[in-house]
Amino acid sequence: MDPLGVLSHEGSLPQSLEGAYREMAALTRWAEDHAHRLQTICVHSRAWHEAGGNAVQELAFTLATGIEYLREMQQRGLNVNTVAPRIRFAVTVGENLFMEIAKLRALRMLWSRAVAVLGGNEDAQKLSLHVRTSQWNKSSCDPHNNILRATVEALAGVLGGCDSLQVSAFDEVIRPPDDFSRRIARNTQLILQKECILTQVIDPAGGSWFVEVVTAELADGAWPLFQEVEKLGGMAAALHEGFAQEAIHAVAAEKIQAVACRHDSIVGVNQYANPKEQPLEAPSEDAKWFHKRRAQQIGSYRTSLDDTESEIVLKRLSNIVNIRGEGLFAECLEAVISGATLGEIVRAIRIHDHPCATVTPVRITRAAVPFERLRTAIERYVASNHARPQVFLCNMGSLKEHKARSDFSRGFFSTGGYDVVSPEGFGTPKAAVQAFVQSGARITVICSTDENYPAFVPPLVNGIRAARPDAVIVLAGNPKGQMEAHKKTGVDEFIHLRADAVQLLGNFHSKLGIEI
Repeated sequence: MDPLGVLSHEGSLPQSLEGAYREMAALTRWAEDHAHRLQTICVHSRAWHEAGGNAVQELAFTLATGIEYLREMQQRGLNVNTVAPRIRFAVTVGENLFMEIAKLRALRMLWSRAVAVLGGNEDAQKLSLHVRTSQWNKSSCDPHNNILRATVEALAGVLGGCDSLQVSAFDEVIRPPDDFSRRIARNTQLILQKECILTQVIDPAGGSWFVEVVTAELADGAWPLFQEVEKLGGMAAALHEGFAQEAIHAVAAEKIQAVACRHDSIVGVNQYANPKEQPLEAPSEDAKWFHKRRAQQIGSYRTSLDDTESEIVLKRLSNIVNIRGEGLFAECLEAVISGATLGEIVRAIRIHDHPCATVTPVRITRAAVPFERLRTAIERYVASNHARPQVFLCNMGSLKEHKARSDFSRGFFSTGGYDVVSPEGFGTPKAAVQAFVQSGARITVICSTDENYPAFVPPLVNGIRAARPDAVIVLAGNPKGQMEAHKKTGVDEFIHLRADAVQLLGNFHSKLGIEI
């Protein structure tokens, strides 16, 4: 159970937090007596990671959630030494190898410290860690790169000391994973376990100066943020006040902007993109039909019971409704054995409960989504019997003079799905204009040096406007002191290292009538 985790990314719960903690306590108390190794509580970091938070925020908010669960169970008569070993931390890891290793190691330090303060013994201070690879950095563009990303993340999880590991299939952001993608994901784990033999080494990253320093820095940075949450009254209070969501949103906005400006690379998406790649087939699924069929199957099962069996089920469900304390989970088991469905049992438990007050959820997304939308818009345009839009590069001067910016321009427009035509350098504006007109493209990019632009740009722009009034003229670079003059000459846009590629490519789409 992880009610705060669900609340953080869904914004609501179908029950109150008090009801959720009552169920959590009942299940944990039953496990203490009947299933000593069963873990009944989970603390997910997924909401914070997949919404774009940084490692310090993940650690602080994950720790705060775990401590809140411990305290709530203590208030219901359970000992910290009973509850702590039944908590599993499910942490999502990204592709920043050393940062993620340090994050997992720091979480162990923080948890041990916090549990010790609450009176937990050495066994209670040990952290049970499940790791899952990230979706934040995965993409439907050039999707086989996701295999490599997940491999690095899996390695980070193992080196960071995970007890269990889930490697995502490379196509899970596109479709339900198929046999091939599931096998690759599984074999990634097997290679780390059976060939690299990493499971036979305790803390293989320990002793590395860099890893140890980053681990300490993360722990030192997360503890004050955790204390801020504590001052607000705990994780539930922080969620209802929007403290955690606002903090995550601010960091995520910076991350997404860095990807949009191509400062942070996603290979195959905003760097080294292949606009002509063949996308993976995504089979259509009718979720409503599937749900309807399952509901009919469950309904048919219940109506197939005879009157005596149905009376027993109703009696067991009635017992659940009337139990408010100990014995709740044992009575649920009896109801299952009698033939009650999970839905009936849940309704019986929560019949007197009410939904939790809503909060503003964090926005789980992926960094590649803005570029994927641009590419998808182009593919729809091409599928509607249009030719793939071209961008013609007016490379002026020698190879040395235009190559750097022509390569940059090719990479820039490829991320949006455009076909880029990059001829050899032109010696005169007249030759460049003639070649552009013959290409049939509407967008042209002038590529040369800042020193050459004052001589080349005016005749190029005038010639292009005379031949193609509807042309979109772009200048590669950010020449200081020349921008206003080039705009007055007729240059429409400028592309450079600090430009927001998503915004500019969206503008180019609009100029060509391509709907995003």
